[in-house]
Amino acid sequence: MNGAEQSIQLLAALAERLRDNPQFMAHALDVYQRRAGLSDAEMARALGATPEMLARLALCHRPASGAPDFAEQARELADYTLIDEARLASVIRQANSLIESSPHAGRLGSFAGAMAAIRRRVRAFEPRPLLIAAGAICAMTIVLTGLLVWQTKREPQAPIIARRAPEPVGVSPFPATPLASTPAAPQPRATMQASPEMMAEVHVKLPDYSTLRDMAEAGRGDRKPIKLPASRARIVIELPERSVKGLYRVSIADADGAPLKTAKERSSDGKTLTIILNLRELSGKASSLSVGRVDETPHFYPVVIGNSKVTSKR
Repeated sequence: MNGAEQSIQLLAALAERLRDNPQFMAHALDVYQRRAGLSDAEMARALGATPEMLARLALCHRPASGAPDFAEQARELADYTLIDEARLASVIRQANSLIESSPHAGRLGSFAGAMAAIRRRVRAFEPRPLLIAAGAICAMTIVLTGLLVWQTKREPQAPIIARRAPEPVGVSPFPATPLASTPAAPQPRATMQASPEMMAEVHVKLPDYSTLRDMAEAGRGDRKPIKLPASRARIVIELPERSVKGLYRVSIADADGAPLKTAKERSSDGKTLTIILNLRELSGKASSLSVGRVDETPHFYPVVIGNSKVTSKR
């Protein structure tokens, strides 16, 4: 198992722990998937996301539909996970509607109220021995806990993260009928059936390229440039010798040194680093690639971004 697969499994395990917490997107995705009757693979295809990006989305906080900055929050989540903004906003709104209309939405509050009633009744029997009162509290707590667990397990729980690569399918089989009865209006079927964007995978061995002394060298053309595709790309970087593990910053800059795209990822072994960047609009604009730990001066390399054949890495 390589480092990327281990990273996906770790993110999926964390998302599984947050599935019952309404503050996180893990809960929203779980509610949406169960209500729509989607499998793991169908959920990933409905959003046009890779398993890694879907796991990242699950660990983010869930935006409230009525929040004044809902659109901005949805846009940030879309940029972070490389998911279509309109499609993601629609899923969040529908999930929020299902969560707010759920008959179990106040279940935890009702449990807290029941416990308060138990404490008031215990105080009414203060003349009795303390042991009897404690026993009554334990018995009623066990009963209420059993009821809570029973209500929770009445609905089948389905995992929200695709733990394996989904089968290649041209369109999403997302059903329109189940969501038609929900309060929020569903998106048109054509939107949900859009084919997910392809992603290129590129391997870059930094020891094979010469570093730049300054930004002026990037445009001279006397050094072999790193070639990257003008598309969404999963870039596996082989770090120079004597690199150490830690958090790295990778940036794409123009001829003036202004950053166009930036990403931060952790290298667990100090040998390789894997990042995902959206380079669709950078053809002919990028001039240099900088790689370095966040607390150190980075190394700069000449880079050229242009169209190339891509392969699906969903």
